[in-house]
Amino acid sequence: MELEHAIGCNVGFTNIAHFHPNGEDIVYAMGGKVIVASLADPHDQRFCDGHDNFVNCLQVSHGGQFI
Repeated sequence: MELEHAIGCNVGFTNIAHFHPNGEDIVYAMGGKVIVASLADPHDQRFCDGHDNFVNCLQVSHGGQFI
């Protein structure tokens, strides 16, 4: 089953949501996924895979190319 849209975040952790430097997106963790979501269109989300447990910290580089 493919996830189409997600709402929520890992509320038990701090610093897991950041505005992207492009000014158009927000980057946040939800469970074992990192989500890059558009601030203008709530259905425009990109899911970053690769974790097998909760993401408990998150940082975005100054240029936005690294998460």
